Amino acid sequence: MSREVELKADVSEKSLKRLLERFKAEAWNMLINASAISVDEAAQIAETEARHVVASYPFKGDTTGSLPTVSRTETVYKGGTCEAEIRLNGEEAVFFEFGAGQYYNVPVGSSEHPRAAETGFTIGSYPGQTHAGDDKWYLPDGMKTHSGLRYTHGTMAVMPLHTAKMAVVNKLKGNE
Repeated sequence: MSREVELKADVSEKSLKRLLERFKAEAWNMLINASAISVDEAAQIAETEARHVVASYPFKGDTTGSLPTVSRTETVYKGGTCEAEIRLNGEEAVFFEFGAGQYYNVPVGSSEHPRAAETGFTIGSYPGQTHAGDDKWYLPDGMKTHSGLRYTHGTMAVMPLHTAKMAVVNKLKGNE
């Protein structure tokens, strides 16, 4: 995307100062537009990757109640920064991103997710959790099976947001 801007000035100090100010303003506008396009492009890559990870999860109904959804905010320019957010939405989104239970995530206190320890989402660290050290347990079943309980091993760390971040990092590094 190219853009032409014509700037004219008389050869006088006052006119050249006005030209410089206009040039700075135009350069800033071009930079804002370029960063918005770059952020939007990165957000689209991340959103696509996160959706792919969620969609390809081998959901069998016995591990998680419902799959989380992925959403993206509109790209906005805010006072010197350009932002867009990719979100994992749903009651079990944190378990989906970081994993739950030791069956898939041995040992308790760890996670396959590289940012688990830094964010406080290691296996067994969730407030109110009771089954982190178990390799299987029963949960109340929203699907209303005969027993009213659902057998589970927990969830592996699926990491759609981490995977999305790495897809953007690799694109920026030219490693895609």
